Amino acid sequence: MSNNILIIKSKCGKYNFHIDTETGIRVHTERILQDNEYIRNNNSDDAFKEKEEKEKSFIENKKTGFLQQKRDFQHVLGELKQSTLHHLMKLYPLFRYGNEPILVDGKKANTATIIEYVGLKKKSGTEFLKELVDKQILKVIPGRGSSKYYAPSGVFTVKGKFEIHDEWTVKIFQKKLQDIIEKVEKDIENRNRSRKSKLELYPLAILAAVLPYFHFQTFFLCKNYDEDIIGIHQTVTEALKANPKAIKHLPKNMLWGLATGQELKKLGKYQRDKLDIYLKILINAGAIAFWQGKKNLVLINPDLVFVSTTLKDDSWYKVIKTLFQQSDEE
Repeated sequence: MSNNILIIKSKCGKYNFHIDTETGIRVHTERILQDNEYIRNNNSDDAFKEKEEKEKSFIENKKTGFLQQKRDFQHVLGELKQSTLHHLMKLYPLFRYGNEPILVDGKKANTATIIEYVGLKKKSGTEFLKELVDKQILKVIPGRGSSKYYAPSGVFTVKGKFEIHDEWTVKIFQKKLQDIIEKVEKDIENRNRSRKSKLELYPLAILAAVLPYFHFQTFFLCKNYDEDIIGIHQTVTEALKANPKAIKHLPKNMLWGLATGQELKKLGKYQRDKLDIYLKILINAGAIAFWQGKKNLVLINPDLVFVSTTLKDDSWYKVIKTLFQQSDEE
């Protein structure tokens, strides 16, 4: 083959044709890298595949439908009563894109409809909605005459994007949350079925209160939920082996305090018993997992919440996800 090679770019601009000037034969075709492409080797191929998987995962998450909740919402949640937190969770699956009015059975829900939906009486239901509006969790949309409709205010929660982007928001899958709510309500109904006086149980208050406190890499409920524990390590497992105290787990008295506003150094029998019932109901519903030892370890279901698809250790995530799936088997 001659060393006299003429390189001609194709009309489409995607290839360079190498032509032997003596024979006129095309001896090689070279693909031209486009602006959005780069040279890849085995290592970059793996990174490329991982990037593609994460982008695919994020797209699937968006299709599933999730709410974003700001982490600093914890300060407002801490001011609400157990019952208010519990019933607020029931509304989360109804929140819509663009903070549109809440729908029940496909129709805009007025005051009476929402009160009936969450299972409250008129007086307590009216107070419930007023408090959510006063705390800027919901906003009122005037209807005809004295009718009022309600929608998320967009201050603390939104389905879609916040005006100011924050990668650290809690993302909550609405479909999974609805599934958990239904299981919780069935559990409460079963517990009260044979009782003359019904127990007042608000386990969703615990779930609402701890949503801002799950660690973005491990899914543990903890005080240092936004601290990068992996650092120089490759995985969560390696990081926890290197520093077993990396996660500052939430003790039971803090779990109770977040849901009730009661700052107690030690729980009394009533609080312990009630908290144990709440935790058991949430465990049975697949919202959390609980390990009891010298420390109480609580994990939240990664099918319910996440922070970012690019901020997790996939190997750890898959193990935790599988454990929840296994425990959810009949």
